[in-house]
Amino acid sequence: MNSTTNNKFNWVIATDYSIVHALLLESDQYNATPNSKIPYRAIETTIKHVKEGRVHILLSENELVGMFTLNIASIGIRDKALYPQAIKPAYLSRLAVYPKWLEKEPFIGMQCVRKAISIAKNVNCDCIRSEINPDILGVKRMLGMLDFKVLGEKTAKKHNPIQYLQKKL
Repeated sequence: MNSTTNNKFNWVIATDYSIVHALLLESDQYNATPNSKIPYRAIETTIKHVKEGRVHILLSENELVGMFTLNIASIGIRDKALYPQAIKPAYLSRLAVYPKWLEKEPFIGMQCVRKAISIAKNVNCDCIRSEINPDILGVKRMLGMLDFKVLGEKTAKKHNPIQYLQKKL
């Protein structure tokens, strides 16, 4: 188990897909709005990401606080044509924070994204990309504050709108 500690928080590579999936579903439920459907989350995808060591979880005294998935490959990207050419892009997805922690520590999401950026830089990625639902305004604002730029947007009848973002590293 690979971990790093910062004050009361500890970063660990996830090994238990069930807690990861539970956090993802609870976060999706919390962030749903009348204009934003709760996305379908395949347990098989969660299992794959956990098995491949892509899911980074933030713990506080062994309690799961937040997480993200970081791919150093173009897995699951819906429209690669929206992104400019890159030598070694990283893909940030499945950012989630337990709602009760958002009240206690409002910058947990930002801490998760900063950790993803740090990891991407450490493995010499030239950019970090993400697909977000722009109706979840807190995530959109936070990524903007961290210099993620919107490259495009798509809408679909069956899915929430998607914005494609990138930050140069």
